[in-house]
Amino acid sequence: MQYTGASIKTVSRCLKSLVEAGILAYRDSPTGRRYVYRKNDGTPDEAYGLDFTPACFNLATFAVLADDYREALNRERNAKRAVTRLSRAIIDLVEAAGSDFSDYATHAEKLVAELRHDPEACTEWLQALYDDALMAVESLRQKTSEKASKQAEMSPAGGQNVPRLYNTTQSPSVFIGNKRTCSNEQEVNLKTDNGCAVEMALDEEPCGAGREAQHLNEQAETSENSRSGRRVGDTLAQSDTDVAYGAEKAPEKEQAEPGGGKLASKHPQKRPSGANFLSSASLDAVSISLLESACTAVQSDFGLSLASWPELVSAAEVMLVGIGLSEPAYAQAFGRLGRQAAAAILAVVAEKALRDPEKISSPGGYFRACCDRAAEGKLALAKSLFGLAAK
Repeated sequence: MQYTGASIKTVSRCLKSLVEAGILAYRDSPTGRRYVYRKNDGTPDEAYGLDFTPACFNLATFAVLADDYREALNRERNAKRAVTRLSRAIIDLVEAAGSDFSDYATHAEKLVAELRHDPEACTEWLQALYDDALMAVESLRQKTSEKASKQAEMSPAGGQNVPRLYNTTQSPSVFIGNKRTCSNEQEVNLKTDNGCAVEMALDEEPCGAGREAQHLNEQAETSENSRSGRRVGDTLAQSDTDVAYGAEKAPEKEQAEPGGGKLASKHPQKRPSGANFLSSASLDAVSISLLESACTAVQSDFGLSLASWPELVSAAEVMLVGIGLSEPAYAQAFGRLGRQAAAAILAVVAEKALRDPEKISSPGGYFRACCDRAAEGKLALAKSLFGLAAK
């Protein structure tokens, strides 16, 4: 009794339960005591006390019972995981679709509360509810797309909503410089037969030679202004073309060409802002071999292979369903970070959720938080992978 730390009645009650289960049998001596007589070599000669012979006869039955109990435990565990996954999937779907579908989330909460003692039945009801929600969202999306396509059709000729067509082709600067800023009505009215006669009379005057020389000087000056305006217009047109198409001169060409640096400095080059997995400072030490060695639970439970980056990206669909993450949330993640980075973060979140489901109550929120930190360059994904691989 001192060895077990229990009272005599407790030990007697436990022994009685073992006897009733067919594991033990009482084999007391005539005096009611329990002892063992041993031979000279130490083997038992005669023993009294508890006999395990029934356990030997019932060994096959006990093995079947143990297997059934193990299967029941596995079914219950898988059902609880499915309840959690489907509940989160319904909530994410409602958040992505809008408040019009909030009834599905309320219904899911009621099902989880009412069927918490029967996870298998709760899983069936939640799966049916999730399928109905998907069909409703898909139907709404199709109606919206059909309505948008109808609105995008060409309006009739007399429609009031037809946008104006603006002329975006710029006129050459040489013509802009010579264009008048007022109407030509005054010029048309003044240019009459009397005006022509006056000009002819001036040409026929004795001082017409001086007048002709002045006219030639004005023509030369006008031609020089036209060439200068054409050069300026070509320069401005080329600058506008470069800005429109995002083209710039190389720094060495700017130094070689006179005036090139000033023109390029007014239109600095815009770098692409797309997310790149390899250029992220927080994901530098991540390799596919490290991911494969760290995410063992994901590969074993989901039946996946993470031996290469394409396999990791293709396995994201299974991991989404496994942790209850919606496709719009994952699409937003790989739109910000890239497919490889988003898939790597998803694998780490799924691995942590499978290893310790109680520690991560919301894998979807945890995934979004990791993506935000990765976008800021503060996510140490390699450190998490090394920690998972060491466990």
